[in-house]
Amino acid sequence: MKVWARLLLGMSAVLTTGCQSAGYRPTGDTARWITHRVDLGETIVEFSIPPGESPEFSAFPVPSRVDVTRSDLFDQALQGPRLLYSAWDYRSGAMSAVDGTLTAYMQIHRSERPLDSMQALKHAIEERGRLIATLEYAESGRSGPSNFPVQFDRVTVGGREALRVRFEITRPSYAVVVGRHAYLMFNLGSSSVQRPDWKKDAEAARDAIFESIRIVSR
Repeated sequence: MKVWARLLLGMSAVLTTGCQSAGYRPTGDTARWITHRVDLGETIVEFSIPPGESPEFSAFPVPSRVDVTRSDLFDQALQGPRLLYSAWDYRSGAMSAVDGTLTAYMQIHRSERPLDSMQALKHAIEERGRLIATLEYAESGRSGPSNFPVQFDRVTVGGREALRVRFEITRPSYAVVVGRHAYLMFNLGSSSVQRPDWKKDAEAARDAIFESIRIVSR
């Protein structure tokens, strides 16, 4: 399978729910949420997520520790361990169709150069795009649809300076440095939810996940 196809499958698989049981439809009320704390060595990432994930993704274990200095944890495109890969369905009952899905995806990436500035982070993300395109061409012998970053905006995530990255195809992601050669990328999606009251709930839950993220130095 092509490199970009695998990436898109990984990103869009969270949206595919099939015939699953009715679950907890998250709102902005975080009283029942679960807080995770992941030790990355130089930094600690903390975030909270709702219970009641879609059955296809509820088994994904959030790691308690990842050694981001280990180069063997990263693939040829410098993509490393996932910290979060979850989805929550919005549906009225077990036999009802899924109206839409709230998704959360978080992964560690590696930079060959030290990440000592926002410009260095931007370069690492651009280099990741070039690596993926090169690997796809080597695998298939031809160039497929590209998904290069097209816009970078400076934002704050978890108390740290970060970048909001827009891509040619996939939804925007956020990137923040978590080590001398490691950065975290994540995206949160709720746009597939259509029913107005559930859409409002999904957007509130999405925003609450974002606001729960904390990134602190050890």
